[in-house]
Parts: sequence; C-alpha cells; structure tokens
Amino acid sequence: MSEEEQPSGASKIIRVLLAIALIAGGYYAYSFGARAYAIANPVKSLLPLPESHVGLNTDAGSLLLKESARADYLRLTSVFRAQQYRSYCGVATGVMSVNALKGDDHVDQDGWFSDDVAAHRTRWNTFFGGMTLSEFAGMIQANGLEATHHHGGSESLAAFREIIRKNMERADDLLVVNYSRKALDQKGWGHFSPVAAYHVSSDRALILDVGAHKYEPSWVKLERLWAAMATPDSDSGKNRGYVLIQKK
Repeated sequence: MSEEEQPSGASKIIRVLLAIALIAGGYYAYSFGARAYAIANPVKSLLPLPESHVGLNTDAGSLLLKESARADYLRLTSVFRAQQYRSYCGVATGVMSVNALKGDDHVDQDGWFSDDVAAHRTRWNTFFGGMTLSEFAGMIQANGLEATHHHGGSESLAAFREIIRKNMERADDLLVVNYSRKALDQKGWGHFSPVAAYHVSSDRALILDVGAHKYEPSWVKLERLWAAMATPDSDSGKNRGYVLIQKK
C-alpha cells in the first residue's frame, strides 16, 4: 500500500468508533431481547410466604375466609386469571375487575389495550414498565366503570379500615391495592392485586395475588398493607395506594 492509500489518523479513529458502535449495538440488542424474553416468560417458582402472612390454602387461611366479610370473593375467584407477563399485574387485575363487575368474560389480557385504554398507557410502555395508580384507574374508566384512586398516606389507618370493611360487605364494588412487595417482606417491587375479603377480628385482608407464579393468595395485616401503599412510585413521583371500582 502506498502512502496515499494508507488510512489517515482520522479515518482510523472513525473505523474504531464504527466498530465500537457495532459491538455496543449488538450488546444492546441482546440485552433488550433478553429482558423482553424474561418479562414475557415468568418462571413459575412459588416462594414461601413471609411469616407475617397467612396463606389462603392453609387450615388457618380457610378458617379466616369462613369468618370474613367476603362479598367480592366468589365474584373475583370465578374470573381469576394470573398475570401472563411479569409486568402485567395491573392488566390482570384490571381484566379481573371488569369481568367480575360486568358478569362475563368481557375482556382478556391480550385484548385489554383498546384505543381508549391505550390512551392512558400503551401496551409497549406497560410491557416494559407496568403502570401507575392513576393510569390503572383511567384504564378501568375506559372500560365503562367508575374508578376513584387514593394515594397511600392520604388518610388514617382507621379510615382505610372502615373503607375496606364496607367494601367487603357489598357485592357491587371492588377494591384494588397497589403496594410495595418489599414493604410486605416479599420479593419484587410495586404490585397490583384485588382484595377479596376482610377478617375483622384479626384485622387481615385477603390479597388475591395475580402474580400466581410467585406467591399464593394470602392474608396480610391491614396495618402492613396500609403502610405498603404509602410508598413512593418512582414513575409517578407519588405514593401508591388503592382504587375503588363500581358500576356507573
């Protein structure tokens, strides 16, 4: 190669940068694909419940159910479907809520994102980042139901206890909680699930966990749940909380 044909210092730098960009692009594509695969394929591996929880499928849990206010229990369990993706706890909870109140298989997780629902949060953004409390409420409203969301810490434990007690005595409304799993000594981050029953004397709520690949339904102390809802959601900058749902 003559001197005129030899690459200049600038062209060498450009070639190195292009090579780095190709390598970085390939690594990003691999990382992105691996993340998407992990979200789309949750591994079923039931974890033991924390000591503070009482599993529904235990003798103690069954007794709590028998003695509880559970107007929503049968309605919810008849349409229960676990979340199909790791990020779809809000979607699974929304589908269950709509089907429970409308009395049929009105919608499923694949068909959840109608144009009206996607106006609050797209399928893509939900798949990779879940949803916030207010986005969940908006999606429920887009399905023709009334939904009011309340951020954790906005009211006292006594006030929340009265709300959940009344809700579990009526069959025409539902209560969905958005809480921190870590605050309940579980593995994971923010999570959505419906409340299916309330046991007055032990002050425990039954969380019908849609993350069935990880945890079974369990009874949790209401004070712990109340505190777990009063935790910040980094996406919204506000606390998590609960949503009251009913027919219009």
